[in-house]
Amino acid sequence: KELLLPDGRTIDPLVVVECLGKKEYSSAKDDIGGAGEVTWNEHLFLEPKGVEKESAECGKILIKLMDKGIFKDVLIGEFEFDLSFIYFRKDHVMLH
Repeated sequence: KELLLPDGRTIDPLVVVECLGKKEYSSAKDDIGGAGEVTWNEHLFLEPKGVEKESAECGKILIKLMDKGIFKDVLIGEFEFDLSFIYFRKDHVMLH
């Protein structure tokens, strides 16, 4: 049985990751309801080239959860952190 949001709608979520002018998109999932859980199991790679040291040091990574629309996507939520957070992690990656 399909789960519905409190107002009876479902969403088609997708993830957008932005960093230093580059964007990557996950695939969209279909008809997720109020108590639904979504797992993407996808890798998104952002490898900006020719970035100045100053830009990298103050750079941000923005992760957005969007509801995929026909003409316009709608923001559900977002999370932002410094690029240095990834730089100082093992192998310069963030998983899960």
